[in-house]
Amino acid sequence: KADHPDVTFQIDETNDYRLFPFASVSRGPSWFQNGTPTPDRLLHNLWDLAPWIPTESLGQHFLGGKQYERYPVDTLMAAALLSAPTFFSDLRSLPQPVIDAAAPWTRFYAAHRDLLTEGVTYPLLDDPLTKGWTALQTWDPDKARGALLAFRQSADASSVTVALRGVPDD
Repeated sequence: KADHPDVTFQIDETNDYRLFPFASVSRGPSWFQNGTPTPDRLLHNLWDLAPWIPTESLGQHFLGGKQYERYPVDTLMAAALLSAPTFFSDLRSLPQPVIDAAAPWTRFYAAHRDLLTEGVTYPLLDDPLTKGWTALQTWDPDKARGALLAFRQSADASSVTVALRGVPDD
């Protein structure tokens, strides 16, 4: 780590979960799932483990396997915001339009990392695998701030009310 401060070293949790979540989460990000998950699976992994596991410790391969051919890059990038966004493949192999579409999301993540990764993440609404409305909320009670990410997926309803957690009434 000292020799390569700009490199993230991840523990591979995909085949051996004996250390997860006890020792590995305290060491840093984990490579959490084999393959290239669909957006609902990316969100489910975060939703299912929150609030017990810091979502920013879960590395997921969100632009690999050409998922960008099946789902909008914006959807994949938004689903990765609360995790440890992991580029497992050589970025030079991605088509230029994919890189161009991902760039603003990468800048947004860099500019708002503290808001997206501090405090606890709460799973809200339904499990993302139901493909309805789902949401994830970060909240840092000491700083009284957080973020809400809501995803419509395939829900018929065009809007939904999301009750926040941990936010004081005043």
